[in-house]
Amino acid sequence: SRRQTGFEHQANKRHGVRLHHRRLGFGLLTWLCCPCCSKILPEVMDAVFKAIALGAKAVGIGRPALYAMSAFGQEGVEKMIRIVKEELEMTMRLMGTPTLGDIKKDMVILDDLNKHNTLVPRDFLQRETYIPKMSQAHMQGYTRAAPAPGSATTAAPSADAAMAAAAAKAAPAGEPTVSEMVGKLAFEMASSLASTIVTTNARLSVHRTAVVLILYLFVHVASNALVFAGKGIFNDNYLALSGSGLVRAVELYLLAAAVLHVGFSVYLTISMKKLSIPKGKSPLSLLERAKLFLSGVVVLVFVVVHLQHFRFGDEASLPLAERDLYGEVTTVLHNPQDYALYMAGNGLLGVHLWFGWAKTCNKFALTGANKRFFKPVAAAGQVLCAAVTLGFAAIASAIHFDLVKA
Repeated sequence: SRRQTGFEHQANKRHGVRLHHRRLGFGLLTWLCCPCCSKILPEVMDAVFKAIALGAKAVGIGRPALYAMSAFGQEGVEKMIRIVKEELEMTMRLMGTPTLGDIKKDMVILDDLNKHNTLVPRDFLQRETYIPKMSQAHMQGYTRAAPAPGSATTAAPSADAAMAAAAAKAAPAGEPTVSEMVGKLAFEMASSLASTIVTTNARLSVHRTAVVLILYLFVHVASNALVFAGKGIFNDNYLALSGSGLVRAVELYLLAAAVLHVGFSVYLTISMKKLSIPKGKSPLSLLERAKLFLSGVVVLVFVVVHLQHFRFGDEASLPLAERDLYGEVTTVLHNPQDYALYMAGNGLLGVHLWFGWAKTCNKFALTGANKRFFKPVAAAGQVLCAAVTLGFAAIASAIHFDLVKA
């Protein structure tokens, strides 16, 4: 009480209550913490860091303590206190506040404090990542220990022991075999490929279009490798593909995927302020923050030049039966400047694929029991991306140095 603590004011947070004629918890806290008040017990609430930032000297913990005590007794409450302490310390690290005294009011956004109704962004994290609302004890199979013979009470199990048992129960199996890893990689890529690339979720669209474009690169490098089989087979393959209506449809789908990938990537880069240099950081830090965007811009220019050479060039107007794609490729790559351009563009494509694949894996269903597949799939994908890059480089170099037969 105020009489016991010696504080003049106390503001309590009300869970689930919306009184339109009264200020809610943080609003009262900001009003009470003014220079004219000498003794204040600001809001007692669970948002510890925010309460301290707004001037709180005491922060009470309600429901977590009750839940922990109900499940594990005293050990549960002690464990809960350690968790709260660790989370507060992590928040302080992320906010750059070594001590409680370094926590300042300007670290809390108060723009919507006086509004009774505010727009809340759709919570994809809660919907797609967190588990459904149900008892954790039920899901993990927590049970109280059986009473000892002759005992009238039932002892609560150790919180640490119960959590360790749950972790062991939920731990994935051993490392997957090569065949399991290849199967999982193929399944996840097929699942992403089967999903439509048209979605309003920017991150999901970038993921799905990335899978489509990566699969196309696998097919493209395999088709280009026919240059080693000779001029006749290379040109015949080109004629067969160019005369197919299905290939035309695939090309339109690839164009749509490329446009969506570039558009949403630019949107995410701008919205996340990846192109801004944080205060106190070197301009070179931009290479790390926006490496995918910067390499993507160069790759986009490279693709435009590539299309200009072989899709929209002077030879493109000739009838298919008269066109010698093999001769066009060798002519371009025998030019030292064009060869250097292709090697540089291909190298940056490899960089883009290497770092981009690591992000692509984050959207695969590789959580829970499938978590053991995450690292192997990520590593295998990067190896395949490196193989594609080296394949393009080897083909261009073989043509430039006349190592292929006519």
